[in-house]
Amino acid sequence: MATGMKLQSAVVMLLLLLGLTTCMGSDSSGYGGEIDIGPQHPSQDEYSHSTTRRQAIIDYVMALYKPYEGTFYSYLRDWPADPRLHDYPNIWDVYVPYQVLEYLNYTAQFGWENATSFLLSLINDETEYDIFGPVNCSRNTSGGVICNSVAVELFSKLGIIDELDLDAVVHIVRQSQRSSGGFIDRPWYPSDPPDLITTESALSTLDWLNRTDEIDSALALDFVLSCHKNSGFSLTPTSNYVDVYNTPLGLLCLSHLDALDCINREKVIAFVLSHFDNASGHATYEALVETERLVWSLDLLGALDRINQNAVVDWVLACQSTWQGAFMSSPNADPLVDERLE
Repeated sequence: MATGMKLQSAVVMLLLLLGLTTCMGSDSSGYGGEIDIGPQHPSQDEYSHSTTRRQAIIDYVMALYKPYEGTFYSYLRDWPADPRLHDYPNIWDVYVPYQVLEYLNYTAQFGWENATSFLLSLINDETEYDIFGPVNCSRNTSGGVICNSVAVELFSKLGIIDELDLDAVVHIVRQSQRSSGGFIDRPWYPSDPPDLITTESALSTLDWLNRTDEIDSALALDFVLSCHKNSGFSLTPTSNYVDVYNTPLGLLCLSHLDALDCINREKVIAFVLSHFDNASGHATYEALVETERLVWSLDLLGALDRINQNAVVDWVLACQSTWQGAFMSSPNADPLVDERLE
């Protein structure tokens, strides 16, 4: 069962796919040995810091935590929002850091009580389902298919899935399927066009709950295949722009539907590899997110052996900043500007 895309942290996905958590400093305990990741300040004579790469990431995530509300900032330069702007913390402010800590096997060491209380506050009373759905994205923003997909996964992992009205979650997914077979995020806005992002979230939810038989799966497959343009995937059937961002979405959709054999895998692999610099271990446009999407696609296609994985490992590790442990978009990015949790 695939767990869905949901805007995962790029570096986290690469760590998962390539098994990099074992490359980030390990001893016999499996919790990381001592690796010198360099100074935390340009003046190495005055400041130096030695820790494991794994611990540096954990420390970075912990520095983003807001214990009074149970959520996390998105980056160190983030600051409390002016309440007049009505910018409220949302479900992603728990989901993304949970993913990072999960892949580092650290979720059991962290207390999620405040985060759990925050998430439970997002649940709606059933009298509001027709307007807002069963789970809000934030305390002032309704939650559609994408938000509810995140909630199903996160609530399950935190042991509070029984608090969710799962029949209502499935109902909103079913309501969101259009005549084309694709899905929209908010069924209360029926004129919104369906796309692969929402369709993947819808299929991921049903796959997670083992309830894919409650939609028209054949029609959903038709929609996904209509986004397949001989090599990669476009966001919508009407778009002819095929790129590395939408291709793993399309592959995930096919995976949820057990239909990866409906495409010519070799053509898709060739498309992905055409955007990959194998000698350097990254996308031809040197950026972490693009590299993640390409590696992710190859993993779904069972073709990770087509790339130089050691080069990918070296390049990803070079993206980790020695300033705060976070990963930059590329090794040469400014850590004061480029740092961000997602």
